[in-house]
Amino acid sequence: METEKRVTVQRALLVAVTVFALGSVIVGFNFHSSTGVQVPQWLRFATLGMVCVALFFRSLAPRVGLLIGTVGFAVDAVIGMSIATMAVYTDNIYSATLRGPRYMPRMLLLFSCLTSVGLSTLVYLAEQFRVAVLVLAVLALIMISPVATGMIVREHRERAELERDRAAKIARLAEVDRRAAVNEERTRMARELHDTIANHLSAIAMRSSAVLAQPNMDAETMRGIVADIRAGSVAGLAEMRGTIELLRRGESEDEVVQHRLSGLEELVTRMKEAGLDVALRVRGNLADLPVAVDFAAYRIIQEALTNVLKHGRDAEVELTFSSTKVSITIDNRLPETASGVPGSGNGLIGMRERATILGGSFSAGPHGAGWRVRAELPSTNDKKES
Repeated sequence: METEKRVTVQRALLVAVTVFALGSVIVGFNFHSSTGVQVPQWLRFATLGMVCVALFFRSLAPRVGLLIGTVGFAVDAVIGMSIATMAVYTDNIYSATLRGPRYMPRMLLLFSCLTSVGLSTLVYLAEQFRVAVLVLAVLALIMISPVATGMIVREHRERAELERDRAAKIARLAEVDRRAAVNEERTRMARELHDTIANHLSAIAMRSSAVLAQPNMDAETMRGIVADIRAGSVAGLAEMRGTIELLRRGESEDEVVQHRLSGLEELVTRMKEAGLDVALRVRGNLADLPVAVDFAAYRIIQEALTNVLKHGRDAEVELTFSSTKVSITIDNRLPETASGVPGSGNGLIGMRERATILGGSFSAGPHGAGWRVRAELPSTNDKKES
């Protein structure tokens, strides 16, 4: 801050000295109006020096600079207006209008207009009409024009400053939204971690129930089932570890690896390996869906198949793509006897939440001799207007 102030003072001093040197050359050639008053030459240099001192204060203290410059200009106008002093004084008025307090532009405009009209009227009353017109034109050029120019430039600067402030606020709001989105994503990932563990543990429970239900199972079959249980456990641990690692990362990690519908075949294969007979039918082309819709569709199918693995059998998955929506239907037969794996109902709640939060619909319930889960998601992730 001190360095900037020092540079500003040095620059203002250099400008004032340079302008005074150039103006002195003009004063030396006696380029000034005649009033019939004989004054020493040093007085003309003094008035020029006063308006140049005002140049030094134009950034540091605009009101002080304007006061000094006005006194110098008034004295110069009485003894015979110098072209150099007049030209520098226009910058004094312009700088005060541009850099002074908010009330300064209107006050200067009123003062300039009253002064110009008042002096012109006095000259006119002295029966010098042509001189009065000339005085009015000169004073308008010296006093009114710089004020008007300064007001226009100041208005543009203030408008630009408001736009910069608005842009900065928008940037801050965008950063807040980004952080909120990251936190929301991390919270959702934590919920996904619960679902992932539940899915794998449910598959393990089902395979374990099969082993316990058949105590006389041959060693080879039992070895295969145990191998499936181990594979499911390892896969669950790996997915859980990956999710936890993502949750532990900083907020700069915005990109999150998620399951997509492109991995649906792999999901069906895993379910078949777990002992569930699954038929998959896809109608239409897998278009470039929004990430939220793509991920929600995958998770709904995964959760529905997990429920079928725990409570039903023989699932049929039908996935239909259209220009406006993605339709998901999972049908399954119900077993003759109830499953030994209890359900908490959280799966249906989670699926419904995924669909409705995207503006879609969800239903689940008995259908014929079995159970049907149906969801429709919009092809865009915009929520429907309520």
